Amino acid sequence: MDDNDANKTIDKIAQDIVTEDAKKQKENWRPGKATGTGTRQRKRRRIPEIGCLIIVIIILTGGGIYVESHYRPVNPSTPIVKIIATETSTLTAISNAINTSTFTATPPLASLPTDTPTYTPTMTSASAAASTSTPTSTPACAAASTSTPALITSTPVKLRGTITQKTNGHYGAGTPFLGPYGLPSGVTVTLIGRTDDGNWVLVSGRQDAWISVDSISLNQAQVMSLPVVDPDQILPVYNGYPPPEVTSVTNNGNSVTIGFNPVKIRGDQLPGPGVPTTVVEVRSWDPQGHQTYHAYGRNGNVISVPIDSSCGQPQISIRTQSKEGVSAAQQIPLNK
Repeated sequence: MDDNDANKTIDKIAQDIVTEDAKKQKENWRPGKATGTGTRQRKRRRIPEIGCLIIVIIILTGGGIYVESHYRPVNPSTPIVKIIATETSTLTAISNAINTSTFTATPPLASLPTDTPTYTPTMTSASAAASTSTPTSTPACAAASTSTPALITSTPVKLRGTITQKTNGHYGAGTPFLGPYGLPSGVTVTLIGRTDDGNWVLVSGRQDAWISVDSISLNQAQVMSLPVVDPDQILPVYNGYPPPEVTSVTNNGNSVTIGFNPVKIRGDQLPGPGVPTTVVEVRSWDPQGHQTYHAYGRNGNVISVPIDSSCGQPQISIRTQSKEGVSAAQQIPLNK
């Protein structure tokens, strides 16, 4: 509403009030005394109308200015009462939203992440470590093994051969051991195994026995085609006698000297003329890992045997031998 419209509205209201007042005066006026009572009554009745006019003017001017300066510009076409009601509802909605909102507390500084770096160890696989390591030279005896050849537990490979010279079969792969029988020259035998070094072959018969490879008509390739058998596989173990008691061991580098107390054998259980009652077995290994086996016998109380320590410490054991068989083996440590 502009100033001209406001002024017109005020003038009209004022004119209506004056007209209405004049009408009332005419209806209510009564002749009074000379004191002028009627005049005073007319003046008193005009006070309320003037007050109402002042209130209307304040509402049309001052009220509109207050709303305009504190809330928003007043659209002249919008009634003042409607503006006040609209602003009041808006404030009420804002207040309700504030009262019903859920606030999230800011976490304390102690719970915030820090920039301190954390060390995490890196795992390296064994294969990766091996690929980055400095290669080392392979020892000459890396292929050597101290394992004992496996026993024959299945049907072995068989070869036929002829005895080229009279020989004896032995229970162990060496001449110091007793044996079940002798083999004359020209006899055909079946071979089922060999020692790892190929120096002795195992004959299959009514009783298995070891013979030297020098007594059979087979070449080296044929012998090495036989399966490897442990030299002690067919030894008859007799527990009636213990192994000799070792008293001294002297390692001379290429040989070992062993002192021992021999076991006394009953006369009827002696192995026979020229057969030793004490047998020493020596196992060593070559650079290819093959086992070399030798057996040595003695009837005294001291024996010296050759050894080969180029590919590891040899294994040395000692047994007592009688007609009934051999005792369990007693291992001899070279550092004794």
